[in-house]
Amino acid sequence: MDPLTLCVQRIVKGDERALETLYDSCCNRVYYLAKQILNDDADAEEVTEDVFIKVWRTAASYDEGRGKVLTWLLTICRSHALDRLRARARRQRLEQELAAQPGESETLSVAALGGLVRGGALQRHLAELPTEHAQMVYLAYFKGYSHSEIAAYLDLQLGTVKSTLRRTLIRLREELSA
Repeated sequence: MDPLTLCVQRIVKGDERALETLYDSCCNRVYYLAKQILNDDADAEEVTEDVFIKVWRTAASYDEGRGKVLTWLLTICRSHALDRLRARARRQRLEQELAAQPGESETLSVAALGGLVRGGALQRHLAELPTEHAQMVYLAYFKGYSHSEIAAYLDLQLGTVKSTLRRTLIRLREELSA
């Protein structure tokens, strides 16, 4: 049996050494593919790490009948690299759109967000928010961006964006109803 296949079988059983062996055997090829797609060292390193984290979590999904382990790893790598490339393009598009808005810098100020909304109470409460929270509200509710797009633009984890937006909206609702 192929030594890489044996590594995957051992990873399924929770063998960390097997993951290290697989990483040592394949990380250069995974990194090379990521670098070819992304043309950025830091992004390629992150994708390489993501690939092996995914292998650790989903090793049981490997099907020897569908291809070799290296092919499986490179398929995961390609998918992650393309996702990162698309996120980078979305982030650049968002930055260009925000920069193109009259009188606004790349970092949207709380005052600029407040000026977009008519009505004193809402404007005052928005102005009291931390800048990043105001940006999230602006991107989600005035520009119609998804949570994933906001996370990409602000370079935050998706869960952080979702929970921050939820808490911010609850806070705004409570303050406006008082």
